[in-house]
Amino acid sequence: MSSLIQSDDDPSSTSNNSHENHIDSEHFHHDSNNTRSSSSNSSMEKQIQEINQQYQSRIQISTNDLGYALYAQKHFAQGELVMKSRALSISKIRDAHSVQTHWNQHATIDLPARFINHSCQANVGILDNSLGAFDFYAIQPIEPGQELLWDYTASEWEIRSFSQCLCKSVRCRQVLKGFKEDGESVRKWYGKYYADYLKEL
Repeated sequence: MSSLIQSDDDPSSTSNNSHENHIDSEHFHHDSNNTRSSSSNSSMEKQIQEINQQYQSRIQISTNDLGYALYAQKHFAQGELVMKSRALSISKIRDAHSVQTHWNQHATIDLPARFINHSCQANVGILDNSLGAFDFYAIQPIEPGQELLWDYTASEWEIRSFSQCLCKSVRCRQVLKGFKEDGESVRKWYGKYYADYLKEL
């Protein structure tokens, strides 16, 4: 999942500190130790190579103008499972790369799903799974070479500190606000393919 800074409120909660989990991008520490950074980059590249080998007939992690991205390596029929994800960690505190899976619950998910980018006109939708994260399904036919994209609004109750959406799709909302503001469009466009906790509303 590409970097997206978000904040949420649980409408069922009356806590006065519902915004305390909000994290701005400047709060993230970038290690100034070149050796450590180089080692980290090398480790990530190794992980990506391993994942691309594992998923070589289905998905490829690559890069584009926005950074890491996922591309289909086969035809996916509408309704076909594209990939599973699992939670590597779950926290009440979000960060720039977490995915909201329940009220005040945010998961850091594994590769390759972590690198799927956003579009307001997604070709991939989500369903909750037993691994603390989501399974990703094709919600329209997807051809080899197409980027795999999902709508972050399908899992995030409220999105903040995201000044401009860069998806450039026909349905681009310009600014992402989350399911709290755009839930009706999520239901209309994606049917059942959005987070279970949002279906409680």
